[in-house]
Amino acid sequence: MDAANNLGFIEKMLRKKHGFSLDNVSKDLKISKGNLSEMENGRRSLKETLFCQFVEQYKINFDFDLELLKEAKQLLQALMEAYTYKNVEKERQIKQKFFEQEKKYEYSFACLYLPLIKAFWTHNKKPAEFTGSELDAFADVSEYFSVYAPDEKALFLYLKGLVAKKKRNLNHALHEYSEALDLLNGKKWPQLEGIIKLNYAIALSESSSFFSAYLIGQEASEIFSKHDNYVRALMSSNNQANYLIYLQAYSNAKEILNRVLLSQQSFPGHSFSKFAVSTMLLALVMGEEFEQAIQFAKEYPMDDEERYVGNRSLLPYCYYRLGKPDQCLLSMTELSQEALTCDDKAFHALLMAILKKDKERIETAKKKIIRICCKQLNWAMLMVIFQLLICYYKAENEVDLLIDAYECKDKVCRHILPVEWER
Repeated sequence: MDAANNLGFIEKMLRKKHGFSLDNVSKDLKISKGNLSEMENGRRSLKETLFCQFVEQYKINFDFDLELLKEAKQLLQALMEAYTYKNVEKERQIKQKFFEQEKKYEYSFACLYLPLIKAFWTHNKKPAEFTGSELDAFADVSEYFSVYAPDEKALFLYLKGLVAKKKRNLNHALHEYSEALDLLNGKKWPQLEGIIKLNYAIALSESSSFFSAYLIGQEASEIFSKHDNYVRALMSSNNQANYLIYLQAYSNAKEILNRVLLSQQSFPGHSFSKFAVSTMLLALVMGEEFEQAIQFAKEYPMDDEERYVGNRSLLPYCYYRLGKPDQCLLSMTELSQEALTCDDKAFHALLMAILKKDKERIETAKKKIIRICCKQLNWAMLMVIFQLLICYYKAENEVDLLIDAYECKDKVCRHILPVEWER
């Protein structure tokens, strides 16, 4: 960002911050309202003499030291490096330093970087947790979008995509990611392309295509490997294994996950190994390797706070498929002592109804768990549900219901939800 060429944007930010109207400021500076508006929106240059007149007129203690702008750029650079390499502790330290310096930056050339940095802090939050300041930051970046470099613009669009995805607006997220990739030039942050593609693939896998997600995810993996970013590469491998499970390539998925699990000791404190455990259990279950799934769960126990949807809650199902109803019931009893999610509980209710061969309760429980998983877009659990139903209907010679279960499972593989639900 060239400070001299962006004085109009800085004046606009300061004017709005202090609640001064465009009409009053233009009169005080003795220029037309239209001219000032064009300067504030980058269509004409605001001369430094006029900017100085503005800050003097309104007694704004503005610091003209260009080193502050350099500091803000360096802070953003350090922040992106920490984020790129998943250094959470470094991110925390930078955040603390930023808030210590924020007031100083507000009245300097660095002020235009503040909204972008504040918007960045939302990447690990739910939209409902955003502060008013963070929401304002998104609006400000949009308003001053033209002042940023290509990679900075791409970063902001990526953040907007993350927010859209958290709100379950996947088409909007894909649009923002695509726009970000179009703007990106990689001069500031070469690995940002990999990060965006990693998330683009996730949104694709949830919305439209497991295969396309796999291909885009592979491109992300190659970018991280090229830059020796092993943590991001392993995270990407986890996702690739997930897509392969959806594509029913279980052996390939397990091969990838075994490599990830072998790497966990080299990268302590990162969550990718937890996801790998959860994903491996899913691969074994979907591949109908139920004995191996039970043994794997014993070898890789997880604390309650480390649980993810669909890991240990699948163990009762494994016992059921192995023809061990007592073990199935015992496993569900043990798990009931934990804080199960709504889909875990609903899945166990379906299992219980099947164990009792209560047809009416089976259909009721089936509808409930399917509706929950459709609302979550939980394709993996939907696949497990229909795998279970196919097994049960086949054993009970329920031909019509068996055909329906096969058709529904095929729909899930093609990203078609088996029931309608309100978003």
